[in-house]
Amino acid sequence: MVQVLADLGYQVNPDGADHEQQFSCDLHGDGRDTKKSARYYPSSNSMYCWACGRARDSITLLREKKGTDFNGAVTWLERHFGLPDLPWEEAPAGPVPVDVQTTAPRTPEDALKRLERALAIATQERAMPIERLAAFWEVHDGLAYKLRDGSDITGLPERVLAKLQQD
Repeated sequence: MVQVLADLGYQVNPDGADHEQQFSCDLHGDGRDTKKSARYYPSSNSMYCWACGRARDSITLLREKKGTDFNGAVTWLERHFGLPDLPWEEAPAGPVPVDVQTTAPRTPEDALKRLERALAIATQERAMPIERLAAFWEVHDGLAYKLRDGSDITGLPERVLAKLQQD
């Protein structure tokens, strides 16, 4: 993430990827913010901008900065860093069973684990479009971060899991 930030012109030290760094974010207002409004967090390999009120990972940052979709952001990362292309294929025809329990989870951690399991199955089976799957993984990662941070997320994982089971 810190290398992506540096390569996109943000004032961060790519050699300092092991510690938090503050920088100005240009994704809010008129794009000419000179105040240090964002911070890179090595523990989650993400950034947060207080002015935007948003956390971003590398793909989300690229989507917003370059005005591209998920595939465009992944392709940029693959080419920029010399990574092999992801081996995505078309989803198989017909319904794909998802073995998610139907009983309510007892704790937010249980709900997050169930969401992760459902997403892992959907990823493995290519059961939904990659853009939608990436959006669900983004929600998962945000929930995991909030749980680690101690934020109150009562009811949120269950609503996301119910949405996933519904669709």
